[in-house]
Amino acid sequence: MKAQTDRNRSQVQLVRLILLFFLNLAVIYSVTTPLFEGFDEHWHFAYVQHIKTGQGLPRQPPEQYPHLARQEGSQPPLYYLTAAALTWWIPTDDFTTYLERNPKWGDIPWDYVDNLNYMLHRDAEQFPYRGTVLAVHIARWLSVLCGAGMVYNTYRLARLLFPSQQKLALAAMSLVALTPSFAFVAGLCSNDSMNALWASLTLVLLVRLWRQPTYKLTAQLGLVLGLAALTKLSGLALWGLTGLVLLLITWRQRNFNYLWRATALTFSLAILVSGWWYLRNLHLYGELTGVNMMLAVYERRAATFNLRDLYAELEKIRWSYWAIFGWFNVPVKQWMYHVYDLLSLLGGVGILYTLRQTLRQRNWQKLLKFTYLLLWAGVILTSLLRWAWITTGSHGRLLHPAIGALSILLVQGWIALLPQHGWKRKIILTGVGTFLWGSSLYVPLVVIPAAYAPPRSLTPAQVIAQTTQQTEVHFADKLTLLGYAVQPTVVTPGETTWVTACWRGDQPMHEDYFVFVHLRTPDEIIISQKDTYHGLGNFPTSIWPDGVIFCDRYPLRIPDTLPLSNPSTISLGVYHATGERLITQNSAPEPPDVQFSGPRLVKDTAPEMNYNWNRQLGLVRYDLTQTTVTPGEELAITLYWHALTTPSANYVASIQILDENYNKIAQSDIQLMLQQRPTSAWQAGEELTDQRQLQISLKAQPGVYNIKVIVYETNTLETLSLYQGQQLAGEPSLTLCKIRLLSE
Repeated sequence: MKAQTDRNRSQVQLVRLILLFFLNLAVIYSVTTPLFEGFDEHWHFAYVQHIKTGQGLPRQPPEQYPHLARQEGSQPPLYYLTAAALTWWIPTDDFTTYLERNPKWGDIPWDYVDNLNYMLHRDAEQFPYRGTVLAVHIARWLSVLCGAGMVYNTYRLARLLFPSQQKLALAAMSLVALTPSFAFVAGLCSNDSMNALWASLTLVLLVRLWRQPTYKLTAQLGLVLGLAALTKLSGLALWGLTGLVLLLITWRQRNFNYLWRATALTFSLAILVSGWWYLRNLHLYGELTGVNMMLAVYERRAATFNLRDLYAELEKIRWSYWAIFGWFNVPVKQWMYHVYDLLSLLGGVGILYTLRQTLRQRNWQKLLKFTYLLLWAGVILTSLLRWAWITTGSHGRLLHPAIGALSILLVQGWIALLPQHGWKRKIILTGVGTFLWGSSLYVPLVVIPAAYAPPRSLTPAQVIAQTTQQTEVHFADKLTLLGYAVQPTVVTPGETTWVTACWRGDQPMHEDYFVFVHLRTPDEIIISQKDTYHGLGNFPTSIWPDGVIFCDRYPLRIPDTLPLSNPSTISLGVYHATGERLITQNSAPEPPDVQFSGPRLVKDTAPEMNYNWNRQLGLVRYDLTQTTVTPGEELAITLYWHALTTPSANYVASIQILDENYNKIAQSDIQLMLQQRPTSAWQAGEELTDQRQLQISLKAQPGVYNIKVIVYETNTLETLSLYQGQQLAGEPSLTLCKIRLLSE
């Protein structure tokens, strides 16, 4: 008896330690993440602000009923009402001053390595917090508490379902606590953590109700269901799960009186708590949920989005479930995602093995427990996939209402595959534990601070060490370029060259200036450029200390459609938001920028291009012999096509030469034929060499033009969707390169 008591005490202590760790971890996330650098966070707080300032609940659409909450203004209000109540005493008149967008923000993590900050950040955000900054952090800490509740409920749920597996419950709650994206979201001003809290508590109450049906539990369940529906629309899914469990309890007990009474009590309380919100929607918008009004504000999918595109979105969903931060643009190391994928795969295989063993043993009670967890996880996943089909909101955080169930299942799967004893078991457990604990701390202590850190101050000697060419070019007596360097000096299509530029602030500036870096060919065609605030978005000139010296590294990605090998030139300058360039003061006749030798561009060793249309027809490379033409001249171009599969129809490839305003100066549309066979008769793997001559219009005006390729169906003229690999491109046309049209 004493030994059992000691074990229970030890378990309680471990639970408390895990909760304490999570609370500290989530607070660290909330402190290290700059204001509004979480997905939709400024819209969530705008909802709070709308209530705080006495304007009531937001009403849609914002164009007609002004508010700053955008689509979040359609969310149920519980989190926002609670946050407003906690921060009512804080003046937040300065809220809009923190909404200064970074105009060069990049939102795709695998394409961008800079300008990760969605907003511009000032010293006023630093501790001690005041005004809006304090209010946002209090709203974040409300989410932290909700997240901690979710972690604890995971432990409770595992203990209720598998009471003999104490270590399972500890491992499952630890997995929730150590999932970086969950701790990150728990450190934001958002209703996601509160939604996850009510979901986890509902799962716990339903298991308790199954074990011992009482009207007290039924009443508690009704209250929680009402709170869930008043927090987020996905909380309504819990109502369906509750109805199913009540039906099963009735079937098991053969007591239909209980069904009617329990159902009436549960849903009456739920409607009493949340029904007013849905009646408001019905009155204002003519629908209970208001989701159509939300979708009118939200960014919806293109009409061409299909099941294959949805499948491609699964990568975003699974990676963001584990570890995507910021505005879906701050990733961790690529190898870490592979580890998370491996852990997920092993957990899934282990669960399938466990289910098979359970069926063989005819352990129906255990099977029912797994079914319960899988059912809820399936409901949330289906809901997310439906949302991803309609909108661009493919984010793994929307799985968080089921993260407790998923974590229990994953741990059960791992246990099933682990060696029962011996050194292998210890090594595996040590390795997995080290990775999970290490990654949970690595993100808030390394990844997030690095994404938003301004460049460090340097000495003149350090500038010399980082540059290959020292200069002193003054831009309007405001800032000075002290030196530069280019690495590597030889690049192939698809690679990146880095331009280091070192700066000095010469006087306080009250405006934010942009820096541009252009990579030009001998024909003066810009093939790559970077326009950004200094510090790659994190160090705008208006916050520079007087006399500061620092270096930036600007990435210039070489297009994978580069037409020719060439030397290159780099132009670097500074300009105002109006587009007006700051004049260099060294010599009046000089252009308002600095020019120096760039890397040599080498096409010959480039890998094949990775573009395709409708995942049927790939363009692997092309040949172009010149990038300058004159009116009336013929331009020769050769395309190399590759059938990824047997095309479903006959296709035409259109090559067009247009300027930025889509004024066309040449076009060639030819049905693709291989040995007199149209594309529908091709076999997977077949290739076609497609040679064209494009006649340049005699009326064409000198300038820079784009060569674009479009593929469309021969009979219907329907344009095919363009993909880069598995990723749907933004438009159906592929820009191969730019050419310059000279005057005759």
